[in-house]
Amino acid sequence: MEAIKSDIPLTYINCPKNITVGDGSIDAAIKSINSIRSDIIIADDVRFQIKTDNKLPWNESTIVSELFDCSIKKIDKLTTVHKMKKKLKPAIRECLDNGAAYVYVAFKHIFVEKDQITTD
Repeated sequence: MEAIKSDIPLTYINCPKNITVGDGSIDAAIKSINSIRSDIIIADDVRFQIKTDNKLPWNESTIVSELFDCSIKKIDKLTTVHKMKKKLKPAIRECLDNGAAYVYVAFKHIFVEKDQITTD
């Protein structure tokens, strides 16, 4: 929707119909034209990882597992940015190497008892 509101043609948007298949940590991509920017279109080439499940997508260990091919303990032991970059998942590393922006988006809705819909 953001791309359409910004008059970016649909041919510049890549988002598969089946969002539950393995994707190497890239769910969608938007190529901007004429340096159009918005809240989510932050560069000419933006790749997105979108999480909507019931896990805790903002937990440090969850984020590390989304970005890297190793555990949080191994990441903590890496001493340079270069070493960390080598541990990024290939699709994310390629994204950054090509000058694209990578955006991790996490949605979660937690119902409290008073907000739950009942069928009684």
